[in-house]
Amino acid sequence: MALDVMNCVFIRNGYSGIPYGASAGEAAAGYATFATDGGGVRGEGDDNRVTASRFESNDRGIFFEAGRGLQITGNHIRGSLQPGISLGRRRAGGPALVTDVTVRENAISNNLDVGIRVGAGLRVTVEGNTLAHNWNSGIIVLDGDSVTVRRNRIHENSRIDTNGRGSFEPEAFGGLAVMDPVGTVAILENEIQSNSPGLFTHTAGGIRLLMTRSAPVTLTGNTVFANEGDGILIQGIGTGVRVNTNNITGNRGFGINNFTVATINAERNWWASPTGPVRGAAAADNPEQVAGPLDTQPWAASPLAYPSIP
Repeated sequence: MALDVMNCVFIRNGYSGIPYGASAGEAAAGYATFATDGGGVRGEGDDNRVTASRFESNDRGIFFEAGRGLQITGNHIRGSLQPGISLGRRRAGGPALVTDVTVRENAISNNLDVGIRVGAGLRVTVEGNTLAHNWNSGIIVLDGDSVTVRRNRIHENSRIDTNGRGSFEPEAFGGLAVMDPVGTVAILENEIQSNSPGLFTHTAGGIRLLMTRSAPVTLTGNTVFANEGDGILIQGIGTGVRVNTNNITGNRGFGINNFTVATINAERNWWASPTGPVRGAAAADNPEQVAGPLDTQPWAASPLAYPSIP
């Protein structure tokens, strides 16, 4: 039987709302002793819906490990010890776990982990959400196929190098991270601003792409602005990645930092200068600096105008 949750309030389920300790060790011990690994809504199965509800200081906000036809829309989620929304898990070579999923118009903030985490997803749309001040990444997509991330506001995430469970291996990979995609991922018309790397093991502030296989990943129409670290970091295997018609300005690292050996198509972007990007030491100064094999010509001669995100 499908789960249909609407206009509900979930407060302090599986978590007291009180931090477990000032140090990571104390937090980890407190989590092991007192938390339930549950949260506000936890389930699996098909055609479940969670909408127009409020989640405050739960272990997780919403957690579905498997299912088809999930709809998560219009919720307010804050203060979770683990991700605000967690769907699926790592694929580990197996089939997709969550399919035909819509995550739309949720406000997700101040969670002590990732805002939205999607693992082993197929035909997933993450659209129109606001993600701010989460300890780890705003959105992370793991092992995804046919995933669309569109028109989200992703501000000031990934500022902490631990998480609410006291782990020193948090998913703090900048504002938006795409890790090990197995198929198409489209990142479209998002506003990604003032996010941080979180971890010292990488330099991504805005977007991190970590590719272990060739997959079609496109970044189109995004505003990547004033992030700590690199605006866009590409690692692993870069074939199939395209970065076109974005506004990439004011990032404290490189606008694009390509660590792969593949030449990335980065044409028609705006780099805060009609003369295009420059090669040189990374800085917040404009025009943007870039690094690694990139095809940046032609570039946009003026900022690209996109409809504002409501």
